Amino acid sequence: MRISSIASVCLYFLLVLFVPGFAAAGEKLDKSLAVTAPDDSVFWYDVRHLNVEGRGWTDTKEFYDRLPARAESIVREPVWNLSRHSAGMCVRFVTDAPVIYARWSLRSENLDMPHMPATGVSGLDLYVKTGDGTWRWLANGRPVETTNRIQLISGIPPGEREYLLYLPLYNGVTSVEIGVEKNIDIAKADDYPDRRKPILFYGTSITHGACASRPGMCYSALLGRWLNYPVINLGFSGNGRMESEMAELFAELDPSVYVLDCLPNITGDQVMERTEPFVRILRKAHPDTPIVLVEDRTYPNSFLIPGPRIRNVESRAALRKAYDRMTAAGVKNLYYLPGDKQIGEDGEGTVDNSHPNDLGFVRQSETFMTVLEPILYGTNKSTHSAKEWQRSNPDVAVYLPRGINDGDNEHFLVFDAPKSKELLGMWTQSSVEGRGDNRIVLSRSMDGEMWSDPTVITGRGPGRIKELQASWGFPIVADTGRIYCFYTKEIEKNDLRQSSGTMGCMYSDDNGHTWIEGADITMPRNRYDNPDPSYPKNWIVFQKPIDDGRGHYIAGYTHVTSPSVREKPSPNWTDIDSRCAFMRFDNIKGGPDPSDLKISWLPTDNEGIEVPHKIYPDISVCQEPALVLLPDGKLFVVMRTMTGYIWYSVSEDGGATWQKPEVLLYRDNGEKVPNPMAPCPIYSLPDGKFLLLFYNNDGKRGNYDQFKKIWDNGNQLNYLRNPAFIAVGEFRPNAHQPVWFSKPKQILDTQGVTFGPKGTASIATYPSVTNRNGKSMLWYPDRKHYLLGLHLRDDLLGDMTVPK
Repeated sequence: MRISSIASVCLYFLLVLFVPGFAAAGEKLDKSLAVTAPDDSVFWYDVRHLNVEGRGWTDTKEFYDRLPARAESIVREPVWNLSRHSAGMCVRFVTDAPVIYARWSLRSENLDMPHMPATGVSGLDLYVKTGDGTWRWLANGRPVETTNRIQLISGIPPGEREYLLYLPLYNGVTSVEIGVEKNIDIAKADDYPDRRKPILFYGTSITHGACASRPGMCYSALLGRWLNYPVINLGFSGNGRMESEMAELFAELDPSVYVLDCLPNITGDQVMERTEPFVRILRKAHPDTPIVLVEDRTYPNSFLIPGPRIRNVESRAALRKAYDRMTAAGVKNLYYLPGDKQIGEDGEGTVDNSHPNDLGFVRQSETFMTVLEPILYGTNKSTHSAKEWQRSNPDVAVYLPRGINDGDNEHFLVFDAPKSKELLGMWTQSSVEGRGDNRIVLSRSMDGEMWSDPTVITGRGPGRIKELQASWGFPIVADTGRIYCFYTKEIEKNDLRQSSGTMGCMYSDDNGHTWIEGADITMPRNRYDNPDPSYPKNWIVFQKPIDDGRGHYIAGYTHVTSPSVREKPSPNWTDIDSRCAFMRFDNIKGGPDPSDLKISWLPTDNEGIEVPHKIYPDISVCQEPALVLLPDGKLFVVMRTMTGYIWYSVSEDGGATWQKPEVLLYRDNGEKVPNPMAPCPIYSLPDGKFLLLFYNNDGKRGNYDQFKKIWDNGNQLNYLRNPAFIAVGEFRPNAHQPVWFSKPKQILDTQGVTFGPKGTASIATYPSVTNRNGKSMLWYPDRKHYLLGLHLRDDLLGDMTVPK
């Protein structure tokens, strides 16, 4: 697996990632909030100014209590005393500080326990968010007395980053402060996507955090990071007993999920007696909120000692009976998590036959993921798992989705920044394609390996609910350094929502950091557009424009016929009249204002390139033109069609007119190049050759057939767009077909495994290529979910011989 550049990267490079700046993050703290001293260069900020997470109630006796003040007279005394611990509480913040300090005061002088170190009982734990959205441990605060001041970490390279600081698990705190140098800013982190509600964990000492070596290693903390959800830890050591007064308190909260993990503290009889009343109290207050019943972990020595084994058997049987009885009675959204493999089967997961060590907590969290991830993200998970993004063997991870709002990422166009040595990546992001929240986003990288969190250029999305969609953006960089982003801009009226819109334009004069909305571009109309001029054209550009060798940039686009002009002959989305056309930006290299752009709309007959549908020849299905400039100055275009093959055409006059399209062959008089209704881009390589990316099937494979009149087993293209193949092309000046190709080679494969919110197995739809310093990189979406990169090495392309 080619992931060494990801997995083995050192701390320095983990830290030089870009993260959202203060404008993109939450509110920057006013320096007047800092506590300072004349002889101290550190400004101390109380973390209460930074939105402390993990607090279920605000009406607490002390700020860091886990139960409301009135609970003191409701719950048993041990529960109340344990609720004064800060277990599960944490704070996220953004800063560009090269040094981070911490200062905290503890309630108890008992800093550790015989089986749990002070770092977990009374310490702090610091994480940093990396460019792929994952959290990496960075430093811990080791307590030596009830009041501690330490330097958590120093030597941090320049750059703003998001941090996560966990508070002690088995001690209470009266104050917690973060320190930075006086000239450094600190800000609140962004809210979670959709302001998502926390997961509530209720349980025993294990839920409480015993015996994690650090606060970030208990299972509630691990799951919060892995799932990108806030959590509330309501574990009470020795006292997670499913008492009705606790259910009444928890019913006051509104979490995304209730997780009930109490079996280690109650006997089988108590499980039978208490589980159903507890659940029904929660269900009465929250009819639809998922509730997870968790079995107790297996005692490691139960393979030999009968007592613990009997305890496991009895309590699990009682919980299963309660679960079966409630589900039979119609209790909905009730889930069950077995305990037999929670901490592994090798006996290495605990410190004392009961409480997990760090290994045990990781294993336990992995089992919890099997039930929580489908609940929170659906059966087609919209969060990256530890391994799934690696399925296609990428070299680089550009973007791994984090939640329900960013599950769809496609039309991934990477290009060189004009005013730095950075690469910029532009793509269309949404929760799910077709959902209506498309937006254009931009990410940046200094080295092509580590990428920033994306920022929104324009369009709809979280916090932008009043905006209309922006889709299929494509960049052009002027000689002046101005970056243009053109895109399909949704308006109130549309024929086909995903592809209807005017041509919007955003532009940036500061290397893509900020964007200005330019004037919309007027697109000419023809007989395939809706006769009502208030409806926009249906069009999509899917590749970066190329230099046409005549001082212009030219882009191909799909022009889809309005349903009001020509109805589809079948319900299948593939069977819609469409053709390929081109837009040439005649003066864009000079960097004019968008209102002054001069664009030629080609071909000059205002019709476009057509290819008859294989089954319905009365319509043309010819889409997604991809262009390259040939050495003789001609333009060569390849297009996807509904024939089972790639088609091509050639223009000798810069796109004004085009030869009659033909099926693409590997060489003159050679075999046809098969391809389903799927993108088949072609790219120029530094050595003068070309790279064709396609799927090497004719629209029929296994049980899937794009030519079926009725698609009775799902979207056929979800499976036909996998695996991906490449062929190397060379210019043949005297041939009928001017580019000949090598035999195909498979490069990317999802093995037919569906993933992401669309549940697709597709790969490399829609990609791009960059050429830097003689080296090429393929940037591709994986199942329209992950964004990844693959080095096009000599050992990959070198043996791909093109016929003479």
